[in-house]
Amino acid sequence: MKTQRLTVSLTPPVTRAAIKAAAGRNVSRWVRSVLAAALEDQRRKTEAPWAELRRRSGRRLNWEETQRLCPLE
Repeated sequence: MKTQRLTVSLTPPVTRAAIKAAAGRNVSRWVRSVLAAALEDQRRKTEAPWAELRRRSGRRLNWEETQRLCPLE
């Protein structure tokens, strides 16, 4: 049985296409989970600071909450 080598660079941006490319090949779940974690980490770093809180709370923030968390300069 021949082993294939898959080299994946985790330098940003990690895209969903990279995850799909890895999923299309016979790679371990660990590799796919590392790619998914890198994508999630990248998304958190690029979104607005209050978006994580909004996602966790399950509701939209009102204007006062938004200003408190992310004041306009």
